[in-house]
Amino acid sequence: MIVGKLLVVLGLDSKGFNTGIDQATGKSTLFAKTTNKTFSLISKAAKAGMLAISAALIKGAVDAGKFEKALANVSTMLDKNTMPMMKEFKKGIIEMSQKFGQGTDTLAKGLYDILSASIPASEALDVLATSSMAAVAGITDTGTAADVLTTLINSFGDATKDANYYADILFSAVKFGKTTFSELAGSVGNVATLFATAGGKANELAGMLAIMTRNGIDTHTAVTNLKGIVSALLKPSDDLTKALDGMNVKTDGFRAIMQKVSSLPPADLAKMFPNVRALTGVVVAASKLDTEVDKIDKLMASGSPAREAYIKQTDTLAFVWGQFKSTLKAISISIGDKLLPTLKSLFKDLTKWLQDNKDGFANFAKGLLDAIKDILQFANTFKVALVGLGSAMLGLMIVQKVTALMEAFGISLNVALGPVGWISAAIGLLVLAFIKVRKALRGFRDEQKLLNSAAEGTL
Repeated sequence: MIVGKLLVVLGLDSKGFNTGIDQATGKSTLFAKTTNKTFSLISKAAKAGMLAISAALIKGAVDAGKFEKALANVSTMLDKNTMPMMKEFKKGIIEMSQKFGQGTDTLAKGLYDILSASIPASEALDVLATSSMAAVAGITDTGTAADVLTTLINSFGDATKDANYYADILFSAVKFGKTTFSELAGSVGNVATLFATAGGKANELAGMLAIMTRNGIDTHTAVTNLKGIVSALLKPSDDLTKALDGMNVKTDGFRAIMQKVSSLPPADLAKMFPNVRALTGVVVAASKLDTEVDKIDKLMASGSPAREAYIKQTDTLAFVWGQFKSTLKAISISIGDKLLPTLKSLFKDLTKWLQDNKDGFANFAKGLLDAIKDILQFANTFKVALVGLGSAMLGLMIVQKVTALMEAFGISLNVALGPVGWISAAIGLLVLAFIKVRKALRGFRDEQKLLNSAAEGTL
């Protein structure tokens, strides 16, 4: 038997407990915020990474596509026997691009020019490497350097002399003259073949240009002067023939002829070289050519002027930056090479699908235009219906107001059919408008069904 109940009240100090709960709650909230922020940063970083990867893939495909096209141009210079060298050409261009800091497109164009200059395919990469080195040394592009070097190779036709020799010849003229490699590259081709035909040598050509430019004659004018001298020697006047006393430029050489004419009185030279440009070249350079050629030969015997200039250029930030950019592009091309087969297949399939379905697209476009036309017609009809409905409602309201007003003045309503007639007329207009809208809707639905059937059956 329960006699009573005992109520016990415990007085507990909950301050510490509540403080602990509050601290735990605060830390949990802080942890949640920190976690959310961390995951947000991770998400942004992942998105940025995906964008960067996508951009790299797209750029790789573009770079590889351009390089592929440039190589295709090079391949047009090869026949079935030399075509297998394309793999070697591709590898060589990419390696030279990174070594010399020249663009792959520029190198491919240079290789194309070298092959088109009838340089054997087996020697083309060596000539390209020398051209690239000369381009860096002379602060120009590989194409320009390749053009002048192949011109000299073909003009003088000396099998014992290679591209390195002619690069050194040009840089000797740069060292002893007052000109640049770029200026010589743009001008020397205008005189090289004629000079070689007359029996001149490459070191004599460089000597004449070095002397004239050193004495204040610009490179282009110096070349013109030299052309005048050679032309006069190939078709000498009677006075010049007599003065040479049986000497001939093809037999005795250009250097010996210059020594001979330099000893003649200036008044006689004016008769022998009536062309003022030719006369200027003879007066300025003839007496000094022998010494100048010796200087050039000694310089080239001691080393390579072209390579020395190249080494100096490689120590610049511009060269290192060019190497860096070219290396990035080489990597980009390597990435793109992996994508090109897939992209080619994809675009071929897509092109075929578009060609197979071109009629379907035309029909779809026609159906779409017809549907748009029907929609516009429907909108116009619906507008008419709305106007009719509004007119009917307005008519009813006017009739109602007018009737009430007339009744207020005690005026009889026995006019025509009365209010009933006005109401009937308004309702009739409304019915006609709805009939017209319904008919338009039915026609629109039929056209839409035909359009859908055509689209499903074709695509």
